[in-house]
Amino acid sequence: MSTPEIADLLDGQETLRTFKRFPLTFVVLVRLAEEQDRPDIDSSNRKVEALVTDISMSGLHLAAPKNYAEDSVLIVDITIGVRTFSLPVTVRRCTGLGRPGRYAYTYGCQYLKSSHTTDFVPALAKYLLSRGLLKAA
Repeated sequence: MSTPEIADLLDGQETLRTFKRFPLTFVVLVRLAEEQDRPDIDSSNRKVEALVTDISMSGLHLAAPKNYAEDSVLIVDITIGVRTFSLPVTVRRCTGLGRPGRYAYTYGCQYLKSSHTTDFVPALAKYLLSRGLLKAA
């Protein structure tokens, strides 16, 4: 099995980003981590459908109809291939987008260290490789 070139994963630009962002779109479910195991909150109200608009090896950018504060810890349920990962992320940046009759928010999120993240990052790299977005080593 081939592995991606490390240089293809790195951003290569003079920015604060470590890893290159890939413009992929995924529909995901998002919930506050603190609400994950609370029986007093109806589960249908906890999860919000959101759209990932780009992704990297260290984080993702998403748009959602719900407002989450910076530094909030979210759980993002994302499916790669046939496997769904429940990724813990922290909100690093939040921007409101006003549209006539509706409001949405975009978020810059960073993965938190967890066993879910450890499993997800290699799966993401394999997915990017299979889509031709990375070169094999």
